[in-house]
Amino acid sequence: MKIFIIVFLLYVLGGLYLYFIQERKVFQRHFAKIYTPIIAKEIEFVTSDGIKLKGAYLENKKNAPLVLYFSGNANNAIEFVDKIAPKLKNYNFIAFNYPGFANSEGKPSEES
Repeated sequence: MKIFIIVFLLYVLGGLYLYFIQERKVFQRHFAKIYTPIIAKEIEFVTSDGIKLKGAYLENKKNAPLVLYFSGNANNAIEFVDKIAPKLKNYNFIAFNYPGFANSEGKPSEES
């Protein structure tokens, strides 16, 4: 019976641990470091709830199609626009970091 109680307590504690760290595991902000663009122009967008999202714009070619880039989790969209987008000469790029990532304000969540 003691073994059952110990295993049950370990199971409950493990579940509680995962519950409390799930946000850190899903939204891995520590990988999206702040990046200052060298080539692209840094821009800012204010959401309807007042959160400032940092982004970047790069015009490779006049009147070229505009690509709206959404970075994945643990990625900095500004760094992509500054380092990768200049190599794709037939497109212009605009991108913003998600709330709470890199230098954007706010807290990452499913809703935001």
